[in-house]
Amino acid sequence: MYCKTDNCYEANERKHPDSNQFNTRYKYSPTHEEAAVCCVPNTARTIPAFVENMFQENNNGFTALFYGPCEFYGTYNNVAVKITQLTEYPHDLSVKCLIEPESSVRFALSFRYPGWAKMMIINGVTFTTNDTQNSLIILDRTWQYHDVIDIKIIADIQFNTDLCGDTYISRGPVLYAIELESDILIKKNLLNGKYFDSGYIPCSRADESIQFSYADMESFSYSTSPEGKQYIEGCFYLNKTKIVRKLIPFGQTILRKVTFSNIES
Repeated sequence: MYCKTDNCYEANERKHPDSNQFNTRYKYSPTHEEAAVCCVPNTARTIPAFVENMFQENNNGFTALFYGPCEFYGTYNNVAVKITQLTEYPHDLSVKCLIEPESSVRFALSFRYPGWAKMMIINGVTFTTNDTQNSLIILDRTWQYHDVIDIKIIADIQFNTDLCGDTYISRGPVLYAIELESDILIKKNLLNGKYFDSGYIPCSRADESIQFSYADMESFSYSTSPEGKQYIEGCFYLNKTKIVRKLIPFGQTILRKVTFSNIES
């Protein structure tokens, strides 16, 4: 869907359920042939570019700028080095790095300290922002084949304020949202129904008006379901009545509410 908004209450060729303006961008499509075709094929170009820049070589060694599953190949002092990140980041904030130099070699391996991190635990040693240099944790040592670095990034639930004064909720690098139940409308079948254009309309519009109070921050908790799905649960207000709602990762939603006005405003 092109031009999708953070708070998305409809995805059926309208930007908002109250809008009288229709636009083919506001639907889900594998081609978007009526609007523009640039974004879909560009995905094949931009994702490899992101992965390519997850590590950076420097005069002293290598720096992990981003976390995520990847393999990096570099050379230091004429020694070939392979570094593998094994992780389900960003939903799991644990990262295992496997270091595989062709022979023993000393270099600095640096890891970015995220701005949202409460602390990082690397091979059992706790690091805070006081231990960083230019937002990096630097491990300078002689590396052997099959050395392992275990990283755990500790994060709290964060309550953030947008430019409109509304609150949005995150944990680590993941933004969370209340998922709004929707009905799907098949708008066009492609390749004999293998693919299709679709629209989504809300089953109810009540949750659009959910509000938040900073007085209830302590009610929020982060959990993982038995199926391994992450969620945040806490108290909100609907028509001035306190309710409990569950938030899931932003990227797992179609229709959603992300920002919440303050009930005291």
